[in-house]
Amino acid sequence: MELHSGGLFKKDILCIDDGRCLGRADELLLEYKAAYIQDVTQPGNYQPGAAQVQALIVRGRPRLFGLLGREPDLLIDWSDVLVIGEDAILIRGQGREVQSSGGLLGSHSLRGQFAGKLPWS
Repeated sequence: MELHSGGLFKKDILCIDDGRCLGRADELLLEYKAAYIQDVTQPGNYQPGAAQVQALIVRGRPRLFGLLGREPDLLIDWSDVLVIGEDAILIRGQGREVQSSGGLLGSHSLRGQFAGKLPWS
């Protein structure tokens, strides 16, 4: 089965411990590893790097239409993902709560730790 990242966002995330539906993934946390080849004869020649999924982020529900902020976000480690099916993603555990910052224009608190690893930063 071939799966694109957009397909992950359309699937419900189900916890097998208690059968709860945790929601749908809103963001992927990726770790990008560049694999540059230094060739003296052809400067600038490189191999593209690879990205590895670290976690899924499920955004918290808004309180009073977002006026009172949001509930904490759920961070689900990729190692907790058991099965990715056609309709759902089965996970072990419940994920861990991460406090979200800002409203619609705010940035996620986890983005700061990965900002230095991005190739354009």
